[in-house]
Amino acid sequence: PAHFSTIFAQEMSKTFIEYLTDVRLEKVKELLATTDEKITNIAFSVGYSEPNYLSYLFKKREGLTLKEYRLQKRPQAEKAQSGK
Repeated sequence: PAHFSTIFAQEMSKTFIEYLTDVRLEKVKELLATTDEKITNIAFSVGYSEPNYLSYLFKKREGLTLKEYRLQKRPQAEKAQSGK
């Protein structure tokens, strides 16, 4: 595991945990913008067992709460789906 972490960090310029967090948060953003799924279910679906931790992390990284992000992105998602 230590060898993997070292090689990964050298190749990707970030730790595996940082990479995994980035991937998870991108999926969260996609789900918030395109579904009405509950935050708890979104958290579980991307690998977080604690929705509150996802909320904390998202606010720290994105500067918005999960709800604020969803409300901000929802009109764009509706336009994209209707083809306007």
